[in-house]
Amino acid sequence: MTEVEEEEKELLPLDLDCCSQCHRLGYETSAIDEEKDLMWLCVGEIIKPDNPQNLHEKLNEIRICLIRGEDINDIVSFEWTPFEASRAAMALTWAVSNYLCKDQPKLEEMEELQKTLQKESKE
Repeated sequence: MTEVEEEEKELLPLDLDCCSQCHRLGYETSAIDEEKDLMWLCVGEIIKPDNPQNLHEKLNEIRICLIRGEDINDIVSFEWTPFEASRAAMALTWAVSNYLCKDQPKLEEMEELQKTLQKESKE
């Protein structure tokens, strides 16, 4: 797909009441069809109220919104402190790392493969 075609594609953004109190930092899209992309994940910086009413309003600075299931109207929103967001990111990184490591060869298998390759290169 060319840049011109990408620019012509319509973006269906996540649309929540809280979007007006959020500065969008980034988002991810998935294709619905040839002409439309659906924003399925949005990360934003919460615009602080002038007078925070509680600790929640004072400390939470990051909002992550995503589509929960197949229904594009089923959107869930999370508000986190930077520390909580970093912990969630770390947990997701662990999960992805575990997934990627599952089918990787063990050290013993690598050593055996290396020996086999060395034998074949000498022959």
